[in-house]
Amino acid sequence: MSMVPRHFRLFLWMAPLFAVNWLLLVFLHPDPGQGRVLELVTLGLWFGTMFAHTTLVAAWSAFGPIPLVWRLPLSLIWLVLLALAIGINMSTNGGSKEAAIMFGALMLGQWFLLQIPLWGMAIGYGIRLQHRDDQERISDPRQQQFGIRQLLTITTLMGVIFGLGRLLVSSYLGRFNVDGEEYGILAFLGVAAVIVTLPLLLAALLRRHAIPAAVLAAALIILVTYSELPLLQELFPGPGGGPGSRDFIAINAGASVILLFLLMIVRFNGYSLGFSRTQGQPQVVAG
Repeated sequence: MSMVPRHFRLFLWMAPLFAVNWLLLVFLHPDPGQGRVLELVTLGLWFGTMFAHTTLVAAWSAFGPIPLVWRLPLSLIWLVLLALAIGINMSTNGGSKEAAIMFGALMLGQWFLLQIPLWGMAIGYGIRLQHRDDQERISDPRQQQFGIRQLLTITTLMGVIFGLGRLLVSSYLGRFNVDGEEYGILAFLGVAAVIVTLPLLLAALLRRHAIPAAVLAAALIILVTYSELPLLQELFPGPGGGPGSRDFIAINAGASVILLFLLMIVRFNGYSLGFSRTQGQPQVVAG
């Protein structure tokens, strides 16, 4: 590994991690007969792996590194491979034959939803994922650092948007017919994954004050999770109508823990968020 340039060592770390997580999606299967606690842990790991990897590749496609012409198709191939792993799992355990397509659509939907705020930051603010060797060449690092102030601004804006969306859903709940529908359940979990993982993604990649920002993001995740429980129960009432409260908490916890672990690997390899331009210079799109 010492012969590999430091900018590319991240990919040597991520390749085996992706292989392990891919095998986890293939062989791990929540089984109600294995005990409630173990079932929740398995559920959190399985859905958490799927949602965490989707958020990570969405960020990679928007922020870099490597040119966009490579990372965009590779990020989509990553999602296809995850969907394939889920399809193998479901076919082995007697699940739906359309599982790979259904979960693939879920991950693609989450990926597309995340592109809106991520590319808004990449184009509007010039934010990209930078290696510490590149950041050290900057004469004034204060101008190149994505900080807690920007994190709070973006998180607040996201909270307002999704808060209005939640109010809209609650107001017109009677017009929705999602009771017991798998697609409605997955759509709800996918949107929740966007709200939960985006603040943690940005917080953990701050160049400075990442730890307090991650703690703040964790508090926000807890708040969002518990605030969404009443909506979950309204949309999917009754036993068997959807994921239970503990299931939902386990899924959000799993996605947060796995994403945080992956982001620690990214930080360990020298990458964090920064601006690709200084004040007064022309805008540079992350590429």
